[in-house]
Amino acid sequence: DYLFSKQTGNDSMFFYSEAPAYFARDPSPSDRSLLGLIGYRIAPDSGLERLGKGLGWDGSPSGEAGGAIIFLTYPNRKAPSPTNLPIPESTLAGRWRRTIGTPPHYRGVDDDYHLISPHIYRIEVCFQLGADPATGEDATFSNNPFTPLHRDYCGLKDVRSIIVAIALMDESSAQLLGDSNKIEQSLPDPTDSDLNANPPKLMATIWREKLSTTGFAAEANIPAAAVGQIRIYQRSFRLKQP
Repeated sequence: DYLFSKQTGNDSMFFYSEAPAYFARDPSPSDRSLLGLIGYRIAPDSGLERLGKGLGWDGSPSGEAGGAIIFLTYPNRKAPSPTNLPIPESTLAGRWRRTIGTPPHYRGVDDDYHLISPHIYRIEVCFQLGADPATGEDATFSNNPFTPLHRDYCGLKDVRSIIVAIALMDESSAQLLGDSNKIEQSLPDPTDSDLNANPPKLMATIWREKLSTTGFAAEANIPAAAVGQIRIYQRSFRLKQP
């Protein structure tokens, strides 16, 4: 399972990955897996946080102290009212309610969140989708991690790359802001029209254009000296080859 919280302003994401993670409890060596519950979000008081919760193979229930990876489980397809949706308790949102939290902001509480940087105030995600063999369409960019033909759970099989953009500011300049949420509120999300433009307009392009707009500082109520210190970075994380 995966969870990308796409909302107005900062996004957050949660997924299982073979990545560094912390074991709050101490399972036996044979029960330790290389998998972790990983997440990224902007903390309520600003700053980019990473969740890295080490998981075991022992099938223990999920909780703050740890647990095991849970595979998506589906109800009986031969039931009188079959559904293509997985059983809620097998999903990230259902299995890790306290850690991940509830929509739309997913402000879960867990000791395994760690601050990466206190100076990152904005994070936004979009997806590059692979060519759809059913339609022959070329790769496109989207706010959704699936092609129009797939609207149920389908893993990330439609996603070629995940594109992540962040905006940050040094500590001295941030002190001029007064309210760090001003950056989040002033740097817009990409619309479907932006992502479908020719060429596509991704977050970094949109944000830099916004920062260079005459009158942006006054409109956003951010001192001009601070606006000049906002830095934008964007990276594409490839999941599979074309």
